[in-house]
Amino acid sequence: MVHSADIDKDAIIPSQIVIKTVTVDVHIFTVGRSVKEEELEKLYGQWGLKHADPYLLAALNRTDATFADEHPIGTQWKDEKGKWHYFILGSSKSMHDELHRNGTWSSRCWFAGIPAAIPESFH
Repeated sequence: MVHSADIDKDAIIPSQIVIKTVTVDVHIFTVGRSVKEEELEKLYGQWGLKHADPYLLAALNRTDATFADEHPIGTQWKDEKGKWHYFILGSSKSMHDELHRNGTWSSRCWFAGIPAAIPESFH
């Protein structure tokens, strides 16, 4: 499934007001089984995708607010120390442990990616 979303990227630092708008194709997919963080990272690379960040997931949710209700959608990233972090949209807090546990994503989770060729400043 591919969605297009218009993304307004506001600068995080209040003193620097920069607004950029770009339209990107967002690829939404499920692996169909549980998948470890490292394996999911490899799949993104094989498919030529980069992870959608939480802001893009929120923008996507604005275009179709019901999708994440039935299909929890998540993303992950590593910090500068190599520790994985994740974000899940569309599920209750109590469900998060079921959807992502001990470095493994549940088969119920969906993911979003953008083409790897999109400039870093737009995601």
